[in-house]
Amino acid sequence: MLPYRTILLLCILFQQPSSAEKPAPFNHPGVLHSSSELNFVRGKIASGDEPWSSAWQALISHRWASLDHESRAHQNVVRGRRGKSSTGMRELMDDSVAAYTHALHWSLSGSQAHANKAIEILNDYARTLKSVGGHDARLLVGITGIHFVNAAELIAHSDTQWSVVDRERFEKMLREVLYPVIENFYPRANGNWDASMIQTMMGMGIFLDDRSIYQRGVDYFLNGEGNGRLTNYIRPSGQCQESGRDQHHTLMGLGYLTSAAEIARNQGLDLYETAGNRLAIAFEYCAKYGLGHAVPFERFVSIGGWYDHHKISEVGRGWEVPVFELAYRHYHHRKKMPMPFSEQVLRKTRPEKPSTTHKPWSTLMCAQEPLPVKKVDLRVEKLAAIQGTEKWDWWQARTAQVPGEQPLWITTMSETGKKVSHDFHDIYQSLSRDEGKTWSKPEIIHSLKRTEENNGFEVAPGDMWPTWHAKSGLIIATGKTFNFEGGKREIFNREKVSYAVMNPKSCEWAPMKFLKMPEKDRSGMAIVAPNAGNNQRVDLPNGDILLPVRYQRGFKQRNYTTVVVRCEFDGETLTYKEHGSELNIPRDRGLYEPSLTEFEGWYYLTLRADHSAFVTKGKDGINFEAIREWKFDDGTLLGSYNTQQHWITAGGGLFLIYTRKGADNDHVFRHRAPLFIGQVHPETLRVIRSTERVLIPENHATLGNSGVCRLNDRESLVTCGEGLMRLGKRKGALNKVHFVKVVAEGSP
Repeated sequence: MLPYRTILLLCILFQQPSSAEKPAPFNHPGVLHSSSELNFVRGKIASGDEPWSSAWQALISHRWASLDHESRAHQNVVRGRRGKSSTGMRELMDDSVAAYTHALHWSLSGSQAHANKAIEILNDYARTLKSVGGHDARLLVGITGIHFVNAAELIAHSDTQWSVVDRERFEKMLREVLYPVIENFYPRANGNWDASMIQTMMGMGIFLDDRSIYQRGVDYFLNGEGNGRLTNYIRPSGQCQESGRDQHHTLMGLGYLTSAAEIARNQGLDLYETAGNRLAIAFEYCAKYGLGHAVPFERFVSIGGWYDHHKISEVGRGWEVPVFELAYRHYHHRKKMPMPFSEQVLRKTRPEKPSTTHKPWSTLMCAQEPLPVKKVDLRVEKLAAIQGTEKWDWWQARTAQVPGEQPLWITTMSETGKKVSHDFHDIYQSLSRDEGKTWSKPEIIHSLKRTEENNGFEVAPGDMWPTWHAKSGLIIATGKTFNFEGGKREIFNREKVSYAVMNPKSCEWAPMKFLKMPEKDRSGMAIVAPNAGNNQRVDLPNGDILLPVRYQRGFKQRNYTTVVVRCEFDGETLTYKEHGSELNIPRDRGLYEPSLTEFEGWYYLTLRADHSAFVTKGKDGINFEAIREWKFDDGTLLGSYNTQQHWITAGGGLFLIYTRKGADNDHVFRHRAPLFIGQVHPETLRVIRSTERVLIPENHATLGNSGVCRLNDRESLVTCGEGLMRLGKRKGALNKVHFVKVVAEGSP
């Protein structure tokens, strides 16, 4: 019998291809994007689905996608240690992602202009770049080379006008300038260096149809001598070689290794499964730590002993490093593996921000579906109502809570005439010290009375929304003014952002004040008649207030633009600091009565329009994505129009309060009853139809003018005064102010 070692050697020899056999050709396009992936994303963009639609808008509006971009290739690029003493480095990084962005734009839109721009950048570097040097040259080529190769792969394997001569010149630049820099890796460096070079080397091999270059990258991923080899970089626990250094460099290394695994997958090789899916374990380890949880850590001495870490680093913890989409797609969607902590990170970061250091546009290209949403069950408790009087309806009713062992609820209401529209007078208040079981008799707030000015106008504060301001310990009610010429004819262009402050200790209200807005907006148009009526605001931990405001651009047309204003409050006065996106539609009265909330690191803004309702979101509370019409999750329009909507956040869910047509309510003015609540998918910005329920039933009165008071993390109070009863079967009856407590079930 032959010895075991001889049998093993013979098996290996027989498994090798014969000299007559050729390696299988590479798949093209096949670096980070396949034809099937591009087709999938094109379809999602065309259908307007999320998160692709927002991610696509982010790409096409980015400066990297500008056709005015000018390539700035240097002949000799230098990157010094840690990026210092560098020449042409920033230009190389910027141009490489611009080339990729334009190539991706072309691949998804078919716009030849963007293909031409990508070709222009690639040709500039092919003609100009002669060397990349300096201490960090290998890292620079590892980071930027993948962008160039991705761009070239997309351009070369599509119907563009990249000439054979230009393509061959670019290939020569890759072989003679970039590849020699990374050919031998950098084993003594931190692992993210070698990981960056692995991805670029594999991509180069595919674009050049050079199996030896590609295989060199694969071999290093599996068996390299340096810290960038997967099993040298990641321990079985998920702890990484750089976990004791900082978290952002750790995630850089993981991102590059994941790109390498995706490149290999596009060529039929599964590197994701290496060492028992160790990449997945590492992403979950890093995500868990980044989200604030404890993770195990053991002393980690790097290959060669250059780096010795005894404890995990806090540096970069919780930073939004855009590397999770690709790993989540593979392990969660393809392999059906649970990735709960990575999913939580994506809830905060999606769409992942573009970066020169990482794979940009990752949400656009990697997302497979919206992130799942846990449906939150609600319990609705009807509380005691406040009844109107024979002469007046109580309308524009909203409640604030002063927290404490015995919370104080303060409801403000507008004294409203019954016979005509907008017959608004004095503001009253009613108090509850037993959480809505009973209410005090409404009493006038003397500083918020309708008053006659010397010019003959009568001015009434209205559409007030009182909210507890935690930083100052005061109640601030924000709203608008109604201005009646001669006490009768309403003049809309005299409106102002009104507010008043109440001291809960004395229950005394200070006089009404007005927020001073800039004279002009960013477009140079005059800001006319700004107001904050019916608007739900967000107070920041530092005491600043994010206040939605609408205004007219000039006097000619009553068409409203909406902004969110960041205000400072010193205990007495609100002061304008800045505003962000100016949101408008040119039809009817534009966008108005906006309401804002914060949920899981995002700010959500809902906006009224005459014909519909719109929604958007943003990360900083003042700047927002493009607006979209409110829809159900089945794609049908929500049907809310010409009235306000507001938000509830409770029990880990985001909810919308609204009215809509299509509810057997054609007899109700503008379909403003019943009052509904439905859970919103925070990524798609659609109401989940199966969660819709009635908060306040229709009873021949409108319910469109409501308000929300957040009591705690699981409870909110909805306040709504019945309106326009003169139009229904209850004409002449006393109206009611309804109070409904909404409780998230199963919440801690």
